[in-house]
Amino acid sequence: MHKKVFERFFQIRNSTTEKQGGTGLGLAICKELVELMGGKIWIDPDYHKGTLVHFYIAAEIYAGEISTNSQFTIPTHKIATKKEKFSILVAEDDLVNRTVIQKMLQRSGFYDITIANNGREAVAIAEQNKFDIVLMDVQMPEIDGIEATKIIRSRNLLSPKTPIIAVTAAATPEDAQKCMAAGMNGILMMPIAMVLLTEVLEKYYIETKEVFDHMN
Repeated sequence: MHKKVFERFFQIRNSTTEKQGGTGLGLAICKELVELMGGKIWIDPDYHKGTLVHFYIAAEIYAGEISTNSQFTIPTHKIATKKEKFSILVAEDDLVNRTVIQKMLQRSGFYDITIANNGREAVAIAEQNKFDIVLMDVQMPEIDGIEATKIIRSRNLLSPKTPIIAVTAAATPEDAQKCMAAGMNGILMMPIAMVLLTEVLEKYYIETKEVFDHMN
């Protein structure tokens, strides 16, 4: 049971969860964040007082002035090859998810990253720029990811060959069909597994590099 609470969509049924709702993703996202920073998370249940969640991360001590604009870093044990000519648009309204995805991309060697805070921004940015791949959150304010993709595809704002990958916590076949019908090319489930994100990016990076090398 202790390990299952960190799985996606797992919830312990009681009066509180049934009344308050939820998706069962909170601890799964926490686990992803902690492990990305080289740490470990576990729970210490006390059935009389409640449950205590412990975690530790590897961090450097900084003995200087702390900037309010500072960002955390994710340690890596290998140096990835910089793929600076591969441009990525990330459309994500949640700050934590945005930060995690950006750090994952950088850890994989991708640094040409443009951020859109919602679907409307994604459409506006796509009108002015070209990208090799788009990571599109499905649930966003103003214009959601499905509607933004429909607009991008219908107006030909990006090349038809530019893949748009849905990023979503929805797991039903109906949701997948909506994404594909809108013009998306694949789906990444939240919380995103590093290995799956890397596999998707590497696949399209290799294809793009082959085209680029052929042109030169």
